[in-house]
Amino acid sequence: MKKEKNSVFNEYKNQIKEAINDLKTKGRRHRQIPNILTVLRLTAPFFIIPAAFSGNIPLAIGLTAGFGLTDLADGFIARHWELTSELGKNLDAVCDKVFAGTLLIAASFANPILLCNLALEGAIAGINIYKTIKGEEVHSTFIGKAKTWALFALAGLGLITPMLNFSAPLNALVGVTSAMQALTIASYLFKSDDNPPKGKSKEDNQNINNQEEVKPESKEPTKEKVLEKDYVATTEEQKANLRELKSLKDYLLSKDATTQLEKTGIKVMQKTYEPKKAVGGTK
Repeated sequence: MKKEKNSVFNEYKNQIKEAINDLKTKGRRHRQIPNILTVLRLTAPFFIIPAAFSGNIPLAIGLTAGFGLTDLADGFIARHWELTSELGKNLDAVCDKVFAGTLLIAASFANPILLCNLALEGAIAGINIYKTIKGEEVHSTFIGKAKTWALFALAGLGLITPMLNFSAPLNALVGVTSAMQALTIASYLFKSDDNPPKGKSKEDNQNINNQEEVKPESKEPTKEKVLEKDYVATTEEQKANLRELKSLKDYLLSKDATTQLEKTGIKVMQKTYEPKKAVGGTK
């Protein structure tokens, strides 16, 4: 477990080091624009939570919209200019969790029922961290993505509900989002266990299992191997005959007294000893 932790942390460390080098190098700084926009969401708690705590709901909503735009912008820029990276993928997942948690905390000042969703989201984050440390890759599921959008909608509705003085839609959305969060937890616990550790594919693991199940081969030579051995021996013998014939041919042709009949005989002998294509040989 310790080696796996070190491996994961070293991987993230190398990714961050590469990003810092990009920022230091002129001509490569633009590669980190999506990641900079993503990291901006990490500062959301320092602005949105105080605004909500002080009762300035319009400001909290405006800040939420502004930080929410960074989530759209970083993905669009990364895909449009082909600036996607493994660091960006990891940062986006972390920052989305922080941003969603920030909105839930801000909305829970007026709607304490949202603390239930906050706790469930914390459990999901904990599972993701645990799986990552173990070296497993937790893939996003359809229910997980739907849950994220429902969570943002819930937090936004939670912020404006005090101004509307009408909590029925909020309570209904709390139930739906809680169900989605529970399904997401179940999918991470039971489906992600099938995922191989990072750096290994399912095919690699399958090959390993197959190798373990292969029985030791019999020492008795198979029919194919016997045929192959005979074919090789025959071919080598034919090659030796050709070499001997070539030497004889070169010697005879070098003599001025060699008659046409002798030359013709040599050609006949060459055709006789020329190796034929093997029939029925092994591949």
